[in-house]
Amino acid sequence: MCVVECLKQDKDVPQLHGEFFNQVRNRFGELEGNVDWDKFNLKFNVKPNVELNLGLECFSLIAMQIKESYTVDDLVIWIDSCSSKSATSSVSLLSDNTPAFVLFDILLRSPRFKESFLVQLDLWTHNINYVMMQSRKDHGILKLMLDNLTYHAVMFEPNSLVVLYQTTLNFVKSPNAGSLTQLNGTFFDDLIWSLAVYSLRYQQIDPTGIANAQELLMSHIKNVGSSLSLRGYLGIAIVLSRISYDKGVQIFDVAQRKFARETSSKKNVLAFYIAKIYLAKSLKEAVDTFKTASNQFDHSSTLWLFFIRKLKYLNVMDEKWAKLLYQQISKSKVKITSDIIYELLHFVGEFDTLEDMFNALSSEKSVAVDNIFRVKYIQLIQHHKSEMGALPSLSWEFHDQAQSSHWNSIDECISHVYTTSPVKSLQLVVTYLSYISDIDATKFFTLYKKEVIDRDHLPNAACLGLLLRTARRSENIIVGENLFAPQLAIREFQRNVQASGRSFGIFPRDGLWKQYILLLAEFDYVSELSKIIKWWIDLDFKPKKSTILLLLNALPEEFALRHIKHHQVAKSRKDWDWPTTREFKKFKWSQNRSN
Repeated sequence: MCVVECLKQDKDVPQLHGEFFNQVRNRFGELEGNVDWDKFNLKFNVKPNVELNLGLECFSLIAMQIKESYTVDDLVIWIDSCSSKSATSSVSLLSDNTPAFVLFDILLRSPRFKESFLVQLDLWTHNINYVMMQSRKDHGILKLMLDNLTYHAVMFEPNSLVVLYQTTLNFVKSPNAGSLTQLNGTFFDDLIWSLAVYSLRYQQIDPTGIANAQELLMSHIKNVGSSLSLRGYLGIAIVLSRISYDKGVQIFDVAQRKFARETSSKKNVLAFYIAKIYLAKSLKEAVDTFKTASNQFDHSSTLWLFFIRKLKYLNVMDEKWAKLLYQQISKSKVKITSDIIYELLHFVGEFDTLEDMFNALSSEKSVAVDNIFRVKYIQLIQHHKSEMGALPSLSWEFHDQAQSSHWNSIDECISHVYTTSPVKSLQLVVTYLSYISDIDATKFFTLYKKEVIDRDHLPNAACLGLLLRTARRSENIIVGENLFAPQLAIREFQRNVQASGRSFGIFPRDGLWKQYILLLAEFDYVSELSKIIKWWIDLDFKPKKSTILLLLNALPEEFALRHIKHHQVAKSRKDWDWPTTREFKKFKWSQNRSN
């Protein structure tokens, strides 16, 4: 692959490739006959080359040595698979004789979209025997793949974690596992800690799926005769505290007593301080713990990252705090990582600060980093548009953009920032759609179809919320498949929201439910409104009183009063904050008056 890429870009092939090919040929001897490089020339449009011929010869020699009938056609397909931009297109090229390294390549990718992660998960669960057996001699690659899947499961679909781990554990416990039965408790104990760490990036995540996965791993560790380490306890304490703070603190206290003498390693000490910072009840407690930890880890970007996240969780972060912290980190020897910038960027309100942060990441200009800066740039333009005379210039390069540009309008500037992105993240798509929604609802739905539906992207909660809001004022707009905009929005919500507590999909919080209820009420979808309470029960969702009131007000009044009267009958609804009849009538009166 490296040789092909060099030739396609008209670059010299690095010497080490030729040296490696010569070593292979010296070991196995020269190939009898000629190498068929014509297919490579046709497929990749490259000219004959000494290193390329050597590489193809080595491929044939190795295939003979391992007694496989691989051909150049197979090699072309493998290169196509490894070069494909998405996991979906890579998987479509797999066959029964695809070697393990191609599967490993797919499973080690960082998917940018939820649907790509689900393809990876499906590849793992349906090929678990082959993948595990092929990695039995290298537990390191197995751990890397499982860690990568864990990271993206937390990001995209926490409920998939139990499926991921149960499939893996079933194989480890099977007679076919061989040396994989030697995977000790530490292997899975590390995953318990990783689950907690990865989940802290997402303030709005439903912790239930994470906790269920930790419980499964903990049971396995116990069953194989091992016990949780300090980091295992701390990981459980962090996740459990998001369900019940007091119970999480209890686990932390147990860990502190149980492992009082086992916090000598730097890895354990850092984990201890991360957990303690996260569990701090006040700003003072968090700051004091951070200062103590900084005496031992004064150059730790990880420590800074989790301190910043704690400030965000405490709702004390604002632009002033973000600037102060950024300046402190910049003056220190701490490496400014993309994760740190990602957390601070939410609170940036000025273009100068945005540019400083962009320049600080000069060595980390990945597509993902590029996207988060484009998102913030568009948001700042929208925020400052009423104050701006001349539009601010782009003072950094967006790939094809010169050092500075001047725009005739805000629309021209925002459109350029969006359209020149080589790969558009869903966050960038939603940010641009939000801008378009305010000025042209028809264009919004055209773009939604093009950028989300036609590309088979699965929307996130922010995307669904925007779609529902825009659909409320778009009654007569027709989208593809002859659907009116409200019908499309309802369909997208029902397709992408969880049907039950353990199913895949978005776990909708009160804000999203309210948007859905308002849309249904706007167009008198009484039958869909009447299904919501059962949906909440199936999800084990506990709506706020304001959400219940909004739903009851949207239902026919006799239905609403009946629900209020009989809500205590359903055991699963006993802890909902149900309004009284008086509260409902007062709410209904206020809504009628405002309308």
